[in-house]
Amino acid sequence: MLTLNQIIDQVQDLATAHAQIGSSGVGTLAEWQAKPDRTYPLLWVFHERTDVSDQYFTYRLHLLAMDRVKVGESGEDTEGHEQEVISDMQSVLLDFLAWFAQQHTQTYIVERAGSIEPFTERGNDRVAGCSYILNIKQPWDFAKCSVPESGAVIPPSVDGLTLYDFCDASVLARLTPAQVACLEAAYGTACDPVTVEINGTEVGTPASGSTFSIKVTLDGSESGSWDGTDTWEVESDPCNSLSLSASDTTPDYNASYTVTATATGFTPTSYTFSYPIDSNGCYSRTTQAGNALAITARGYGAQTVIVTATDGVTTVGATIEVNIQDTASVVAYLANIPSLSATEINAARQYAYRSFELGLTATAIYPFRGATSANTKWNLANSGNSMTWNGGWTFNSNGVTANGVNSNGDTGINGNTFGQNSIMFVLYNRTDGASGIDIIGAITPRVQFAIKWTVMVANAVYDFNNGSTANSMPTPTDVRGFWAAWRFASNALMIYHKGPGGERWGYATTASSAPASGNIKLSAGAIGVATNRNYAFFAMYSAPTSSHSVLDLEQVVNAQMTALGINVY
Repeated sequence: MLTLNQIIDQVQDLATAHAQIGSSGVGTLAEWQAKPDRTYPLLWVFHERTDVSDQYFTYRLHLLAMDRVKVGESGEDTEGHEQEVISDMQSVLLDFLAWFAQQHTQTYIVERAGSIEPFTERGNDRVAGCSYILNIKQPWDFAKCSVPESGAVIPPSVDGLTLYDFCDASVLARLTPAQVACLEAAYGTACDPVTVEINGTEVGTPASGSTFSIKVTLDGSESGSWDGTDTWEVESDPCNSLSLSASDTTPDYNASYTVTATATGFTPTSYTFSYPIDSNGCYSRTTQAGNALAITARGYGAQTVIVTATDGVTTVGATIEVNIQDTASVVAYLANIPSLSATEINAARQYAYRSFELGLTATAIYPFRGATSANTKWNLANSGNSMTWNGGWTFNSNGVTANGVNSNGDTGINGNTFGQNSIMFVLYNRTDGASGIDIIGAITPRVQFAIKWTVMVANAVYDFNNGSTANSMPTPTDVRGFWAAWRFASNALMIYHKGPGGERWGYATTASSAPASGNIKLSAGAIGVATNRNYAFFAMYSAPTSSHSVLDLEQVVNAQMTALGINVY
């Protein structure tokens, strides 16, 4: 269980690490105004309140993301900059909500419903931005911690003697002479008292001839029965509880497993499952049937499923942890390059799993990590395939760089294994202004762009703006960045590029023919002018069914380039 300070520390840790936040602070709005060193954009957090309910308590933290608005001479915002600030700050708050929702190793959960409220001209700096109430919910059963007290005693409210006081020396001392005489007259000469023990513990020494009554209770009510020999048996009713079981606690990625809830002591009328979420905030696929949830594993590592059950009166919660295992191809890739950093390992998993979740089947994914020819050759999607480096190449933390003379990277994958409209090439290029022919890249920088479906034969089977009959892509000002190209009809090619100069789409018509025979290669050193580009990523996927898959893949790839510190936009 995390304290309020620990939760706020997590908020400030993310604010410090976030690329769009200049500074952060904690306190009331008045304390924000009094802060002398306000640096914008600013993330401000203050604790509105803590709600306590049965089984849970919730911190309600008010987050404000704000920035100064550039104003014109008349005081009006310049060219809609106020709206731009509001849009940017809304994105920042969505980042915070997503980041906290992804913390699967924490005991808390985040309420995902809420409202992002815009504001303008706030405070002395007349800032604009957005606010959101982040609700952090933690299980609590009113007995998480012992009460920090020493020696507190609440005296009993019942006066007089109890059965346990009988014949206690201090009790006898309280009797009046008349009471003692009455007792002696009633019982005569006393014999030796008997010693009474329960489970080996002496509980009394009643006088001979007396009746020594001991009550046995359970939860305040008399309970139990005599076994006829030497034991009084007490059997408790079961407490209300909820237990969880998983059909597989270490499922492989994309494998199916089931979490089942079993209630004891009450009969639930409904069960609520919190579905596990992968590392990018995407839900695993699930199907609930009563007290069971069928799950198709997504993500990797430890994930927690939280379940609550209720009968309308009693509500009980429980959690269970499963550990998603890497696929065989990812395990093999990581084993082949044991020197990878944690950031590089995460990037490899993102490339492998997120493309699958986007509906793209990968034939080859070359992350080009490891800074040596022996490391960068490995295919993340197929451990049985690796690239052969021919000619002159340079290998470092930025990826692989062709020499522009005779370099080519042979994938060992024949182009004629693919159908006419069944493949998409994806490339991340870090070099602008280079000449030569890529599998997918610039023929003449900033002017033409070509797709070499196969490059082992003398001709290019499919070209874009190189024998094509039409070209609708605007001339790029910088050929660095993310490129994707695919055949989507019998005589149609589509290209998407995003880089420092923004994004653009291109379309071309081509000859209607299947790919020729020959291995697909990176750089044209084997048959033509080689490039001298720095490649950070190359992949071959099934052709996308929607442009949304391409746009989502670009975000995945560039996010990892940013994490690795080698992004170009």
